[in-house]
Amino acid sequence: MKSSVRAEWDDLKEVVIHRPGIEMFFGLMAPFSFLYERAFSMDEAIREHIGLEQTLASSGVRVHRLKRLAVGMAKENSELLARAREYAVGIVKFSGPRDDVARASREFRNSVGDLDTETIFNILLLRPRVALEEKKGVRVVLPRVTLDVPLANLYFMRDQQAVSDRGVMMGRMSKPQRRLEPLITGAVLEMAGAKTVCRVKPPGTFEGGDFMPAGDFAMLGLGDRSNRSGVSQILAKGLGFDEVVKVNAFYQGGASAETLHRNLAIRSACFTEPGPATTGIPLPFLAYETMVIEIEVVAMEGEGGFIRRKKLPSPFVREREATDPLSRFAGEGGPIA
Repeated sequence: MKSSVRAEWDDLKEVVIHRPGIEMFFGLMAPFSFLYERAFSMDEAIREHIGLEQTLASSGVRVHRLKRLAVGMAKENSELLARAREYAVGIVKFSGPRDDVARASREFRNSVGDLDTETIFNILLLRPRVALEEKKGVRVVLPRVTLDVPLANLYFMRDQQAVSDRGVMMGRMSKPQRRLEPLITGAVLEMAGAKTVCRVKPPGTFEGGDFMPAGDFAMLGLGDRSNRSGVSQILAKGLGFDEVVKVNAFYQGGASAETLHRNLAIRSACFTEPGPATTGIPLPFLAYETMVIEIEVVAMEGEGGFIRRKKLPSPFVREREATDPLSRFAGEGGPIA
């Protein structure tokens, strides 16, 4: 599997997607907690996703579905299957009377090798836990199954990783609800032959939606999803571009969908098509009372890094002063890590 991208608008040849399944159902039980903007029709969402897959395939793109790819490779790759089974044993937890828990835990570990690969994948996806409760009678042990934060956002496959000119950069999600997703996508991509050049480690966070390759340079966003440590790790290991641009858009207002879309329209007007990836950061107010949005653009080149500042054609934009790329990240100077 080829794992190199120079520009966002280059012809797409091969892609991995995840068609949402039962995990989305559980996400819709508590949309806010599962990071959904609102409740929606699961049937319509899946239908739209199928339409996307069909459009990509009809355009000549080789489309892999994550679950199908994982199940198929696990049947042929004993190492991947062993890793998945070990993850599954660590995920499934039992609680209740000590003897019942010991028996159930022992039986599950001993029988996990008999479970088919699709069941193993569903365990990784749904993260079940079993509470055992004894009742009067012979062999009356009620198993109450709960799910420990199912991965309801896995189908947002742009987020867990990004692909640069060097290869795959595995992220680390800032939201704990999504923290385990890169374990699945990373293992599958690696076994499929993708070259991994960087894995973001704590305390760093990085999500693929904050990265955009643009030919001779690339753009990185910094904010709620990608922090200074994560961006520094990406700059140090993940990129081969001569220039890297960081674009932050600070806007006055809350985090509602209406406010987000309004500020998106303003910042999009500052760039020619197709425009860069930007990170929107809502603030209660900006430097001036009448200021609505402030866009910060930083470019780095070479080992030391420097700022390339351009006047953006918008009355809402004020250029920001900076002397070193990471001074905007950390509020202090210092060389690029």
